[in-house]
Amino acid sequence: MKRLLAIAIWTVASLAHASEAAPQAASSACFPAQIGDLQAQTYPPEVHNAMRQHRAGKVFGYNAPAYHTAVTVYLLDKTQAASVDQEFLGAESQIAALHPDAESAMSGPVKLPFPGQSVEGRFRLYLWTEDHDDVGSILWLGQTTNRVVKIRLSYVRPEADDQATAAMQHALAALRDVAKHICEPGQGRPAGA
Repeated sequence: MKRLLAIAIWTVASLAHASEAAPQAASSACFPAQIGDLQAQTYPPEVHNAMRQHRAGKVFGYNAPAYHTAVTVYLLDKTQAASVDQEFLGAESQIAALHPDAESAMSGPVKLPFPGQSVEGRFRLYLWTEDHDDVGSILWLGQTTNRVVKIRLSYVRPEADDQATAAMQHALAALRDVAKHICEPGQGRPAGA
């Protein structure tokens, strides 16, 4: 487990360092149908309506078969959302309520490469067991000019250390790749720019 956490810390540090490189051009597609092995998921209209009514938000999701990876992105109107810290605490409370045995494996600031900008946010990796599967779950929250952005990513962690490391690397790459496509659909520009 210590080896896995050391590799995870190195991988997160690499993620943050890679994000400090030149920002991605704003021409990348907003939430495309596919990002690498991630396939866009559709939500019923009532979910979208609820998000619009709740803090003028939008929700987007992706799934990949590898490690049963699932990513959900919430874009919240900054004027109607709480601060990043308050939103983070609220999300942590939700995770604790749903998964009381969840352990925080690591946390700290992490920059993600949004289109046209690098955005720093709060990051936490949770670990728990559910239905005999070890689960890793990432929470990331940051803000752009007009949006508070929350990303939730979950994946199944294989038992073998090398496979668990590969699963975490896949999850962090998915986090980074989805971030590169976070912008306002139909506008082709970064969320909140």
